[in-house]
Amino acid sequence: MQQKVKLSLLLLGSKGCGKSSLVQRWISPLNIPRCTETLAIDVVSNLLRIGGTYNMVRFWDTTGADHYDDLLERYIYNADCCVVVFDVTNVESWEKAKYWVETIKKTNGKKVPVCLVSNKIDMESKRKIHKADVMDYVRTSDMKCLMCSETSAITGENMKATYRLIVTFCKKPVREVWTYDQTPSSASGCLIV
Repeated sequence: MQQKVKLSLLLLGSKGCGKSSLVQRWISPLNIPRCTETLAIDVVSNLLRIGGTYNMVRFWDTTGADHYDDLLERYIYNADCCVVVFDVTNVESWEKAKYWVETIKKTNGKKVPVCLVSNKIDMESKRKIHKADVMDYVRTSDMKCLMCSETSAITGENMKATYRLIVTFCKKPVREVWTYDQTPSSASGCLIV
């Protein structure tokens, strides 16, 4: 008998960091995302099979507009996992991501797993936030369950592995480190602390 699990993923981040593009790529991996600005919250579901388990994943794709921040905080309580996305070419986007991690910590008492996703890694020449900076932030954070990964919604780089790791991490958060240098095929460029 196959197991079925329902999960709610709340996506948070600054305007234009690629939250909607990530969701579109996870739902339809072969299509290049074409997104318009999210006005408040878009909700979409996807079925992902990992092993013998079918995971019904509901994405709560939120707007990046600052004036919705207070409203979005209320959704943190009902999330099985918060996916905080930022644009690696934009320092303000990184600062907003750190704001969301702190807000999640205050709102939910460090209980909800948080996945910090560095997006737009295809724009390496314009990169301002480096892997080492994000990994240092994750390692020094006092969040109980915090993971980070790098992706490109446009090229699809590391998208499938990140999605599967988020869903797995969401169901069973662990406190271990996966580095980029050790067993790259199994780590898929992710760090879990």
